[in-house]
Amino acid sequence: MEFEDMKDTLKTLKTLGADGFVFGILRRPETRTRYGWIDIERNKELVQLADGKPCTFHRAFDLIPEPYWDTTLAELIACGFSSILTSGGSLGNQATDHTSALSRLHSRNHGLKSSEDLEIIIGGGVERAFTRVP
Repeated sequence: MEFEDMKDTLKTLKTLGADGFVFGILRRPETRTRYGWIDIERNKELVQLADGKPCTFHRAFDLIPEPYWDTTLAELIACGFSSILTSGGSLGNQATDHTSALSRLHSRNHGLKSSEDLEIIIGGGVERAFTRVP
């Protein structure tokens, strides 16, 4: 039922003039395989419903262990995502705590054998980090 709600919401927002969308669906733990963290079929369906408007895979990416990032990046490109929103670490952590992981993610993303890569959008505590700068 949640997936149908997501589709309905996306359609409604599209008719209201939304410029892009942020969402992401992971597989349930019991259906994950060695390479299968992303629910490719349902994410791809939502991206197609967006009718060419940019789609960002949200911080669910932060639940995926780093050893699976290469496969995940390729899956997200195959789904049609244009970007990823991530802190580079587990949910609830700040991006400023994961600068090394974010650097590795950036390198892996640009090292893909794809004609395109994903935009990496850093989120999670970034606004707090910048508000402390004099």
